[in-house]
Amino acid sequence: MAGTIIDTPGKFGLAGVELELRSTYSGYTFHNPLNILAKTVTDNNGKYRFSVPSGSVDLNRNYLSVVLKKTTYFYRTPDEKLGLYDTKFKPDSAITVNAAMFRQATMDIKLEISRPFAPNTFSFYYDYGSKTAHGYNVNPEDAGKLYNVTTAGDMKTIIFWDIDKVRYKDSLTVPAGQKGTYTIKF
Repeated sequence: MAGTIIDTPGKFGLAGVELELRSTYSGYTFHNPLNILAKTVTDNNGKYRFSVPSGSVDLNRNYLSVVLKKTTYFYRTPDEKLGLYDTKFKPDSAITVNAAMFRQATMDIKLEISRPFAPNTFSFYYDYGSKTAHGYNVNPEDAGKLYNVTTAGDMKTIIFWDIDKVRYKDSLTVPAGQKGTYTIKF
């Protein structure tokens, strides 16, 4: 298995990313044994390669995943693995897996609620291009609550919220390594 890890939004190869190729048994949900098959680090161009001896893992009974680690970066969401691969690999086949990592920033989202609302009618979400919106359902007693979230630095974060089935939307960009603040008022 080989590939390239790139910086987002810079689009350059990201050096020094630690990767672990892991194997877990398919079908297990609790106490699933974890086997680290190989470890590597990306080179100066963001390229990596895993070499696993043929027959070292039964691909008919195991799922493969890759864990990416680099200080101040994250993959799509913090602590998320790079894919969970199906077991339909042919032994000794070349597999290419490329990924992008986001520069990390944080954001405090504060709710300033000045009017009553019914339970389950207010929610907010944020998205930074990870193909997954991250969100919260808010209860009336959460007025004034501060939500601290991880977001992508140096990229536009879209914040949208729904109140009584009406959608509102805004955006901001937080520099990498910094903390931004956004207040939702209604």
